[in-house]
Amino acid sequence: MDSSQQVHDALRLASTARYDVLLRGLNRRAMTRVIAHIEENLGEGLTLGNLASVACVSRFHFARMFRQSTGYSPMAYVLRRRVERARLLLAQGYQKLSDLAAELGFCDQSHFTRIFRRMTGFTPAFAQVMQGGILQARGMPRYAELGDSDLESLIHYLRARARESLATTGKSQ
Repeated sequence: MDSSQQVHDALRLASTARYDVLLRGLNRRAMTRVIAHIEENLGEGLTLGNLASVACVSRFHFARMFRQSTGYSPMAYVLRRRVERARLLLAQGYQKLSDLAAELGFCDQSHFTRIFRRMTGFTPAFAQVMQGGILQARGMPRYAELGDSDLESLIHYLRARARESLATTGKSQ
């Protein structure tokens, strides 16, 4: 989904309010600038003050108006967009979770995993396997296409990956 489609979706959500006159939120031009800025700088340290300056309003006014426009606080919206982008990149076969976390602006991989799990209900590593990113990179079919012998290969692969992870952290089984 490109930036213009996301701006359109956010504006569509904003315009569905029944009390449009009373709860107007940010105007269309400011909202478009803010959404575009978020999409372009998703991996950067976005702050409330930074986003408010893009919208040309005070931080407190921006926070209220953004919530009225989208239904989310500005920082909750940024986190949701980061997780959505992560899901897209994982589905495309992005390999290293730590690099992905850094690229999307999370403090570290554990912070990324915690937020991802809270918002989706599963971990990024599980998403990689289920969406086929890792399997396709290893020349294996998607999970839904696996037969019994392929499932054994998948189990073997996951166990080996867990052993590698434990070995790199210095923990024993």
